[in-house]
Amino acid sequence: MIRPSKERVDEAIAFFKQSLVEDPTLARAWVDLAWAYDISTWYGADYAITHPLALDAARRAVEIDPMDAGAHAALGVQIGYDGDFERGKAELETALRLNPGSADILALAAGWSSTFGDPARGSELADQAIRINPNYPVSVTVNFYMAYFMAGRHEDSLRIIDQQRLENRTSLSWGIRASNYAALGQMERAKAATREALEQHPDLTAEGFANEPGFNETERRKLAEAMRKAGFPPCATSEQLKAVERPFRISECSTASSP
Repeated sequence: MIRPSKERVDEAIAFFKQSLVEDPTLARAWVDLAWAYDISTWYGADYAITHPLALDAARRAVEIDPMDAGAHAALGVQIGYDGDFERGKAELETALRLNPGSADILALAAGWSSTFGDPARGSELADQAIRINPNYPVSVTVNFYMAYFMAGRHEDSLRIIDQQRLENRTSLSWGIRASNYAALGQMERAKAATREALEQHPDLTAEGFANEPGFNETERRKLAEAMRKAGFPPCATSEQLKAVERPFRISECSTASSP
């Protein structure tokens, strides 16, 4: 999926499902289906519904072909979303051992290194992945701009985001774009980027953004602080947090919601 969009992702899901009806032993089709489900959440799919489907598809791929590096990478990411960072890291490390020269797997490892506790490694892996494949697909850019953001390389993060077509930007890229400007102290640009982000995604809040799956507590604090500085509304609605088992709260928001 070189330039994903909601329509293309929906078409991909239907295609991979049909392929697996015809041959359920295709490990690579299970991997691609897992990623299609994963990417669908960028375009409004219900995470509570699609994440278990992506996790199941990745597990099936590993069961069918334990030597498929891509299958282990997909499984590591889905496990990471569930907050089991130790197992998620182990799966991604297995993927890297099986295929250390894969730019796509390096990109995934880059995107998750900060969550696993090593943001500096994340930015280094991002550099390596881009050197291997400077014509990387849009679908992996999230790993690069997040790795650079978490490592404090905000200009590099902005460069990656600004190379995206507007149609390919997600709520995550809009939010991180404004947050990068805020972290750089470029407040006029940060405020303008925040206005643009809210035009695209009016429900974006610092607290809601920080509660997206796949972040550790340090990352949640960093994201919430940068988004507040950029001018996003601070507090998530109760509806946005209802599916989060242990939500990260900003002090002013938790106080405001107390009886």
